Amino acid sequence: MIGREVWAANAGDSRTILCRGVDGPLALSEDHKPDRPSERKRIVALGGQVIFIGCARVNGMLATSRGFGDKDLKPLVSAEPEIMHHELEEGDEFVLLASDGLWDVMSNAEAACILKAAPQNCKDASQTLVRAALRMGSMDNVSAMVVDVRPVIQGGAVSKKGGGGKGVMKKVALERDGKSWREEGAEEERGQGDDDDDDDCWQDDDDEYVSLDGLTGAAEYSATVSSG
Repeated sequence: MIGREVWAANAGDSRTILCRGVDGPLALSEDHKPDRPSERKRIVALGGQVIFIGCARVNGMLATSRGFGDKDLKPLVSAEPEIMHHELEEGDEFVLLASDGLWDVMSNAEAACILKAAPQNCKDASQTLVRAALRMGSMDNVSAMVVDVRPVIQGGAVSKKGGGGKGVMKKVALERDGKSWREEGAEEERGQGDDDDDDDCWQDDDDEYVSLDGLTGAAEYSATVSSG
């Protein structure tokens, strides 16, 4: 995010949507599935095949047509991202980023509906989405991140390029093995930035710090749960 500009770069089958107050959710990415017409055409043109084994797979193996890794399937499986852009406007509320474990069991509209009914903070909302996907029978790892963009629209956050007041971005990651992130600095729910707080940072379990200086004032939380 740069000010009100949202850029989404995707290579794989994770998905990003924008949840809005009145209108339905806006997709900010399109899944790279092998049976997507444009992806099938690209794969076939490179000499590959799309074979259905439980689902569409590149050369009968991988169920996503883009992503990092999978060296043996390059260039059929491309790491080149598709990039989408959106300028935030009145009525935009949350950006939701989630892995395919969530999208395997719910549509964009269903995810947006759950998010709207979720507890009114990003941390609990992300956990609610993850748990809902597992209850709905997801058999894959489920990760979800919720970003409240309303402070940006309200002028409460300015990007590093723009200068000015700095908001607070916090993240909480939930892992089955107990690994966690600890928060430093004052917590401001739903991204109401504290302009006097100049020490916002992350501290992980290895005591490594990551500065948040210059980031937007959107409140960001994520939750990750493995179903396996």
